[in-house]
Amino acid sequence: MTRVSIDVKITEIRVYPVEIPYKKPFKIATATYLSQPFIYVEVKTDSGITGFGEACPAYEFTGETMGTVTAIIKERLEKCLIGLDPFNIDEAVRLMDRATVGNPSAKAAIEMALYDIVGKATGEPVCKIIGGMTRNVIPEVGGAVIADVREVLEKVKRDVDRGLKILKIKVGEDPYKDAEKIKLIREAVGWGVKIRADANQGWIKPKRAIKAIRLMEKYELELVEQPIVWWDLDGLSEIRRAVDTPIMLDESVHSSRDALRAIEKRACDIINIKLMKSGGIYNALRINAIAEVAGIPTYMGGMGETSIGHAAAIHIFAALGNMVFGDIRIPGADWGILEDPGVGLEETMINGVLHIKVPEKPGLGVELRKDIVEKYLNRQLFEVYK
Repeated sequence: MTRVSIDVKITEIRVYPVEIPYKKPFKIATATYLSQPFIYVEVKTDSGITGFGEACPAYEFTGETMGTVTAIIKERLEKCLIGLDPFNIDEAVRLMDRATVGNPSAKAAIEMALYDIVGKATGEPVCKIIGGMTRNVIPEVGGAVIADVREVLEKVKRDVDRGLKILKIKVGEDPYKDAEKIKLIREAVGWGVKIRADANQGWIKPKRAIKAIRLMEKYELELVEQPIVWWDLDGLSEIRRAVDTPIMLDESVHSSRDALRAIEKRACDIINIKLMKSGGIYNALRINAIAEVAGIPTYMGGMGETSIGHAAAIHIFAALGNMVFGDIRIPGADWGILEDPGVGLEETMINGVLHIKVPEKPGLGVELRKDIVEKYLNRQLFEVYK
């Protein structure tokens, strides 16, 4: 990355903890959410350039909550970064890792804001800073969480009618029930739509997962995500050998070390990278590099981020040729959150398929609407850590 002649130092990190309700309960095999916490981070510099980032904590994935993220940013991470040049992202990542173990979404939010600053300082979108723009549009993904099958069918039909040709369906219940749901979805949307199944560890054991996947394979799945518990790499390897459908790991891979172990165990065909798991863009690039060397394609996932976090994911997807799959959608659509505080993402229809444009403005290319943040702000936490 070419360094421009600008002297920038971090002066302050502000946090805005909010909680936004879902339009309907968001249910997966391991949890049900009625609302989603977000912590927006504003990193200020002495040059007047400000960067924004987002943490979207999910306690069952990373052990984080709105309170823990807010506290760790203000009590530990801000202190180690004041005075640092935001261009020194490698050093920022190392300093945050020394300051606290874990807390990946808290670190991701700050690091995301640093990339936003670098982009604004250089006049370039983040994707060009981290590798270039290999694509300028990305197809959107629809799908459904666990719900009554009639609701699921109505939802996926709406998605397809809107121009979404990829569906990600939450499964992980009884194998026969899951297979019947996939059958009905395939009948409803036809064979021109790709279907991905995400079990979120719900089948637990290899034998049960193999049965479920074999029952569903006749309906042409593009992939199956995290069929059993995250720690059982031997079991995942067994499943991979027993079925024809590609197996993708999510909960099993948080770090580059996790990716290396999963590849050594031959436990996956695809790796799902999420910023809230990896701790940010820098570590996401590391995971992708390891996967690419091993001949494993990657997938840009998410944990329900709003447009701030989603924009960061889109820039990664745009920059990496090895990343061939992803969960890209306009936040808040249909079954999502009530309101999206981020603005700037745009859709476009190409040959009947709905896509999201890669932002081309400097930095992340999106802005934070303070009025919506104010509406859902957790004032008690905000007052403690302002």
